[in-house]
Amino acid sequence: MKHVTIIVLLLCSSSLYAQLTKGTVVIGGSLGYNSQHDRSYDPNGYPYSGENTSITISPKAGFFISNKSVVGLALSYTSQTSDAVYTGIGSLGRTERDLFSVIPYFRSYKSLGEMAAFFLQAEASIGFGTLKLSGRPYDLSSYSVAVRPGFNLFLSRKWALEATFGSLAYESTKQSPEDSKSSERSDKFGFNFNMATLSLGAQFFIAR
Repeated sequence: MKHVTIIVLLLCSSSLYAQLTKGTVVIGGSLGYNSQHDRSYDPNGYPYSGENTSITISPKAGFFISNKSVVGLALSYTSQTSDAVYTGIGSLGRTERDLFSVIPYFRSYKSLGEMAAFFLQAEASIGFGTLKLSGRPYDLSSYSVAVRPGFNLFLSRKWALEATFGSLAYESTKQSPEDSKSSERSDKFGFNFNMATLSLGAQFFIAR
């Protein structure tokens, strides 16, 4: 029993210290996936099923400019598909969206003991990509600013699991048909706390 206790104490003493200090480099990434299948009725009473799927991959790197404050840069690729299928009729059109984004960010940490830390991240994003509406191609561009909360769980001095969920954001998106000079712009602002905002990842801390 004594040997077990000693081993546990050694593991704790060697792993339960977060590297949230000036000069630390953090490298990592996150993955977000969401799939929804809804059954409902349109205003005319016709039954339909809606299918929506999205996946986001985002590598990132940051540098601690002070204890618990990070500036960094992330890259992001998001792929989304949605389809509305009416009973007895079939699909009325499939939407496909692919977007690449560059995201500079600032992150402030608050330690929650030696194993965990909460953070708030402020970020700006510039993106470009393509959109297909029922097979018709569009050029897509967007920019946004957002604040999102997150949580790190430290598995060791260098490794941490990360989760973010929800955001307060403003986003502007422009879509232009490839065969036309016209364009459409949409703007949205507000809280977003659906499952599509959940992302999970890992971080590797390199202390100086």
